[in-house]
Amino acid sequence: MNFSVIDGVFTITLDLVSTTAVAAILLMFGYWCIRNVKFFEKYCFPAPVIGGFAFALLTWLLHGTGLAAFKLDTTLQSPFMLAFFTTIGLGGSLALLKTGGRALIVYLVACWCLAVFQNVIGVGLAKGMGLHPLMGVMAGAVSMEGGHGAAAAFGPEAEAMGAVGAATVAIACATFGLIAGNMTGGPLARFIIEKKKIEIKTDDT
Repeated sequence: MNFSVIDGVFTITLDLVSTTAVAAILLMFGYWCIRNVKFFEKYCFPAPVIGGFAFALLTWLLHGTGLAAFKLDTTLQSPFMLAFFTTIGLGGSLALLKTGGRALIVYLVACWCLAVFQNVIGVGLAKGMGLHPLMGVMAGAVSMEGGHGAAAAFGPEAEAMGAVGAATVAIACATFGLIAGNMTGGPLARFIIEKKKIEIKTDDT
């Protein structure tokens, strides 16, 4: 970690170890919030989202006021994301898919339709604002359904095809979608469960 002044802004540069340490601290902060703030536990906010959003808010405030800026080492970003999505895939099985039944098929079809709508709307808005059409795709299904993994994977490819800044746009949209989804999904799901008096079955019951 080192401190410097870049373009008149006090800049905190975090190396690989420091960046990883900050990420770990933010994760623990997220778990602390869940244990101590009933709102987060009640509406099922994930610890990584809480910690990440807190850091994003801090960064935005410091950058917006011109007080300071952060430069992070993202060397481990791709390997960690690859490991994360790989382990999720390993958790899947035909038996698990079978338990989803008809509801899973309906959900899958809904996701397909949503992806088409997201891309159509995204491309339309991009053209209307005079931007490269691929920007609309990056801000559409790639980031909103694919998340950070797809954004990081397809962003550079879109930039190579002429959409300058596509990777940044995709990551920003994926972050917005993640935060917005968690802020609305948990409360909405809880509301429906309580209103419909849906019984939640677990392995312990």
